[in-house]
Amino acid sequence: MPRLHSLAWLLFLPACALADLPRFEPQNGLQAQVLQQGDGYVLQQPDGSRIELSIPEGNEVDAPPGFEVDDYDFDGHPDLAIRVPVGMVNSSYHLYLYRPDRQGFERLHMPETLLDRANCGELSELQAKPAERAL
Repeated sequence: MPRLHSLAWLLFLPACALADLPRFEPQNGLQAQVLQQGDGYVLQQPDGSRIELSIPEGNEVDAPPGFEVDDYDFDGHPDLAIRVPVGMVNSSYHLYLYRPDRQGFERLHMPETLLDRANCGELSELQAKPAERAL
C-alpha cells in the first residue's frame, strides 16, 4: 500500500507546479494568466490572445523559471517578471510591461547603451524602488 501512496504524489506534482503560475488582473475586470505550453510558457492576454514568453538564460538546471507580478513601471498596473537563477546567488530577469492603452503586455528590451554598461548584459537582481521610480 505505501507504494500506491507514493505514486499518488507523483500524479499530484504537475498540479502543484501549475498552481504556481500567476493569474492576475492587470486592469479592472481584465484577466491575464501565465500558462505552460510544452516546454515553454505563454502569457494569455486580457483579449484572449497569447504571446510566447522569453525565458532569460541562466543556470543549466531543469528548475522552472519563477514568475513575479508587481508594478515595475509605476503606472498603477501590474507587470510580469520572469526570473531564473544565475550562479549561486544571482538571478536574471525578463520583464513584460502592461500597456493599458492596448490592454496588452510587451517585453521590455534594454537599450544597447545600457546593456553595454551592465555586468551581465541583462536585467539582474530586479528590485522595484517606487519612492525613486527606479529599478
